[in-house]
Amino acid sequence: MVTNKKEINNIVNSLSFDDIKEILAFNDVEITQKIQYKNDYVKLLTEFLLKDSFINRFLNKLNKDECSSKIYNHLIWINNTMNSTIISEMYNCQLPKIRLYNGSAQGNLGDNYSLIQREIYKSWRGVSDRIFIDKNIVNMLKIFYPKPDNYELQGFREVEETKYTYNNENGILQFINIIEDMLKNNLVEFGKTNEKPLVKTIHMIKSSSNINEFYTDKKSNSLATDMCVRTIYYYFKKISVKKFKNTEYNTLLDVVKYLLDDKLRFFISRTFTTHLKGVRFSSYCSEKDLFNIMKLIINNLVSKEWVSIDNILNFLKYRDRRFYLENGYAVEQYRLVSDEDEMYGEDFYNEIFFEPVIKASLFYLGALGILELKYNEPKSNNNITAKGLPYISIWDSLEYVKITKLGLYIFGIDKTYKAKKIEKKELTIKFDEYKPILTIDKSDIITTAKIEPFTDKLDENRYILSYSKIFRDCKNYSALTKKIDNFYKIFDKKLPKVFDNYFDEIKENSNMLKRDLKLITIELKNNKKLLNLFISNKKLQELIIKASGYRILVLKDDIPKVSKIIKDNGFFIEF
Repeated sequence: MVTNKKEINNIVNSLSFDDIKEILAFNDVEITQKIQYKNDYVKLLTEFLLKDSFINRFLNKLNKDECSSKIYNHLIWINNTMNSTIISEMYNCQLPKIRLYNGSAQGNLGDNYSLIQREIYKSWRGVSDRIFIDKNIVNMLKIFYPKPDNYELQGFREVEETKYTYNNENGILQFINIIEDMLKNNLVEFGKTNEKPLVKTIHMIKSSSNINEFYTDKKSNSLATDMCVRTIYYYFKKISVKKFKNTEYNTLLDVVKYLLDDKLRFFISRTFTTHLKGVRFSSYCSEKDLFNIMKLIINNLVSKEWVSIDNILNFLKYRDRRFYLENGYAVEQYRLVSDEDEMYGEDFYNEIFFEPVIKASLFYLGALGILELKYNEPKSNNNITAKGLPYISIWDSLEYVKITKLGLYIFGIDKTYKAKKIEKKELTIKFDEYKPILTIDKSDIITTAKIEPFTDKLDENRYILSYSKIFRDCKNYSALTKKIDNFYKIFDKKLPKVFDNYFDEIKENSNMLKRDLKLITIELKNNKKLLNLFISNKKLQELIIKASGYRILVLKDDIPKVSKIIKDNGFFIEF
C-alpha cells in the first residue's frame, strides 16, 4: 500500500481536474476556501488521502451495498472495463440506467456508483454496452482499497495431483546439442513464410532427441518441439552468428536473455494464439510487454515451490498488466468461434486472449526447461469453449508451475548447476571396403539426412555415393571441393580407401571440357545472295575460323567487322 506523500501526490496529479472534483464531491467534501487552480485541488486531495477518517469514509461509500462493493472490487482489481450485461449477471446486480440519445450514451452512473462510467454505442457488430473506471482513478483507489488475499504469489510444497507433471530440463539440453549439429548441416528447414518448421524437421528431431512433449495425442504431440525449434533456429540465424556457446546450458542462458529482452524477433506468440481468428501479426507486432510479464512472474515465483495458475493470473490482473501483441483495436477484433456465436476480444479479453496466452507462455517456458508444470487434459474452466472442443485453447488446464533447478541457475537464484551428462550418440554406420556404399540403421534419421546430398538409396538401409547428387548445386570447382570436404566432416574417423579413391577420381576428372567463350557461332539462312556473299567476300573469309553447312564460327571480338561487311552489302542484322 502506498503511504508516501510524494507517491500519493504523483498519482493524484495524474487525475484530470474534473476527476479530482468528482472524487471530492463523491466523498461529500465541502470546499470552504476559494480554490481556483488544479494544483490546489491536488494538494487538497493528497492531504485527505493521508487521513484515516477520509479513507474510511471513502471505503464506506464505495461499499455502500453488496452490489457496489462487488462491482468496484472487480473494476479496481480484475478488469477496469467490463460488458455491462456480463458483470450484471456475474454479480446478480442491476446497474443504474443512463439516458440514451439516438441509441447511444456515455455518462456517470451517479450516487454510490458515480466513479463508474457507462458507455453505450452502436457499431457494425451491434450495440456495445460497457462500464469502466478511468485508469487514473483506479490507480488512486488502489492506494487504500483492500488488497485481495492472493495479491502476492504464494508458494506450496505440496499441491493437488494432476494427470501430467512436465519437466524438460534434460530434454532441452540434449535438444540444443542435436539441433546445433542439424543447423550446421542445414537440416533445419522452415516453410515459405519462414515462420513454421517443416514436418520432416520436427519428425527428425523428435526421433533423435529425448525432448519431452506436453501431450501424446497425434494433433498435439509436437508442440514443445515446435516451440524449441523456432527459438533455437532464430537464435542461431539472427543472434549467435552461427556459433553456439561452449555448453548447452550456457547456450540456453544466452537464448533466454535475448528472448526476455525482446531481441529475438520471431513472433513465438503465434503458437500461443492458434485458437483465435483475426490475428494478423503485422510488422508492428511487439511481444515486449508479454516478455516483461514473463520476467515479472519469474522474479516473483516462490523459489522451489509450486504456485497456482489462478494465483498468477490474478497477480497480473491486480497490477493491470494487460498486453497487446498488436494495437488495442486489433486485439478487440480477435474472436473465438463458439457453438452459438462469435465472441470478440473487446468483451472477452481475459477469457479468450489474456488467460490463454499467459498459460501458453508458461508452457513455453516449460518447454525451455525453465519451469516445471502440472496440468490436466485440456478443458475450459468456464462455459466458453471453442467450436467442437471442450476448451478455449490447448493450454487451458494448466494448474501449477515451479522453477526448475535449471531455471534457478539461469535466473541467478542458484550460482551453480550440475547438468546431466549428454551421451553422444554413436553413429550407426558401416562402410563397405570395396564399393562406396554406406549402411545406416534406419532409425538414425539425422545421419541419413546428412548423407542424402551425396548418395542414392540402394535398399532399406544401404546408400551409395552418387555423381549426380555430389555435383548438384556445385557451380564451380571450389564449391565441389568444399562439398567433398563436408562429406568427410560428417564422420569422426578415417574412411576406407575406396571413398578416398572415389573423390580423388572426381577431382582428377574435373574440368576435362572447357568452353571457349571467345568464339561465336552464326547460323545463315538459305538465301542465295547471302550465301554467295560469304563464299566470294575475301574479307569475310579471312574472319571465318570454321564453316559447316549453314553455320560459321568467328571470334567474338570480330563480330563488329563481320556485322559491318554484311550491312554494307544490304543485309540488316541485330547483332
